[in-house]
Amino acid sequence: MHCPRAVAVELGLHSARFANQNGMHPTDVRALIALMDAARAGEEMTAGRLGGALGQAFFGPLIGSAVELLQGYDDRELAAIRSFLGGVRAAAAEG
Repeated sequence: MHCPRAVAVELGLHSARFANQNGMHPTDVRALIALMDAARAGEEMTAGRLGGALGQAFFGPLIGSAVELLQGYDDRELAAIRSFLGGVRAAAAEG
């Protein structure tokens, strides 16, 4: 388990160095990768597909993990979680 994590960390650092050396933001690098993947697959890349690819790449794994985690809670616990998160959201909205 440590080896895949170490590889992921190194690839992330490599991407960050590339972004820094080229005056790019990390999101720009992810967009570039999505464009290169589409070109290799012979697929057209639209702004909508690019946005979806970036959003899915960033949020998809987190959302999947969160949904899986929530399946371990009963209805009462889920209600408490909803209430807490709703309160945090309201507090953040107030500034």
